[in-house]
Amino acid sequence: MATQKEKLVWIVAAGTGGHIFPGLSLAKKIQQRDPSFQVLFFGSADRLESTIVPKHGYPIQFLSAGRWKGRGIVGRLSGLFSLMIGFFQVLKRLIFVERPRLLLSVGGYVSFPLALACLVMGVPVFVLEPNIKAGLANRVVSRWARFAFCSPSSDAQELFKCPVEDLGVPVREDLIRVELRNSVKEILVLGGSQGAKALNDAMLRAFKELNLATHGVKLTLQAGQAHLQSAQTLKEELGLGEEVQLRSFIDNIPNELIKKDLVVARSGAMTVAELAAVGMPTVFVPFPYAADDHQRKNAELLERDHAAWMVDQTRAEFESRLAEVVGQIVSGADSSEQRKIRSQQFQRWARPRAADEIVERMLSLS
Repeated sequence: MATQKEKLVWIVAAGTGGHIFPGLSLAKKIQQRDPSFQVLFFGSADRLESTIVPKHGYPIQFLSAGRWKGRGIVGRLSGLFSLMIGFFQVLKRLIFVERPRLLLSVGGYVSFPLALACLVMGVPVFVLEPNIKAGLANRVVSRWARFAFCSPSSDAQELFKCPVEDLGVPVREDLIRVELRNSVKEILVLGGSQGAKALNDAMLRAFKELNLATHGVKLTLQAGQAHLQSAQTLKEELGLGEEVQLRSFIDNIPNELIKKDLVVARSGAMTVAELAAVGMPTVFVPFPYAADDHQRKNAELLERDHAAWMVDQTRAEFESRLAEVVGQIVSGADSSEQRKIRSQQFQRWARPRAADEIVERMLSLS
């Protein structure tokens, strides 16, 4: 029989950087609080967590788990069968290998079999919902959870079936608030952990159209591994040179942000939380197909609060509008003042103690 390990925590943070990086921030905070704690991550072998989690020094266990939302009958049956296999994998580990003190679900379909098996075996389950629009996985897991934590304005407080507290989204500790320069000299494009071809193409064309290189502006673009070659091809077609740097993925975001004056980004929860923490002037371009359209909700709230700019990718004039907004920020008459206003408002959304408070609540309730 498995032994209960009071200083073992399981974390499932799967699928996207918006799940993975908050999970990593909490893992680090747990071990800072008590170095004798062990953390084991769970995820899928073919998703982003399979490379990012080990790179940060944490072990990860891969499970069988398939999605069924938005799929046909055959796809849903296949997904449910995969989840059943995952459930028995976790149950076997709980019975014969180890029982953790608690399970934290940050998101991803892998959380279903984990949470259900933990429920069966009496292991406390906690949920962190980083999005304003709560994801399906966490909505279901909340039915079995002891407690949940959410971001500001999240609908988790209405939809979850367990007690919920707004403590914010955990971010990396090495984030430093930006010192705004008088003019924009470096722009960073963050298309999410997987990159974004539409955003890549639009920003490369805007950079060319606005002649930003002649103004001494540099562009760094996180293209995503799948879109890196197409971005490189377009860069060459436009005749752009060393002033444009293409990267497949930027792991050390804090180090990158301290050099930048403006960010153009998707509006996933983790991206929003980290950019708010540093007060980075940002143009958000929500991913139109995000689950429950949560990225649009994030960006709309920030734009209404004058904390950021938003450009809608679904509009026919998307590329021209993005170029117009970036052009105004870079060379508009009140560019410096507008960036200062957005930066100050954006910092009001930051929750720098989110990781500390979430860890303290989980450990006290488990």
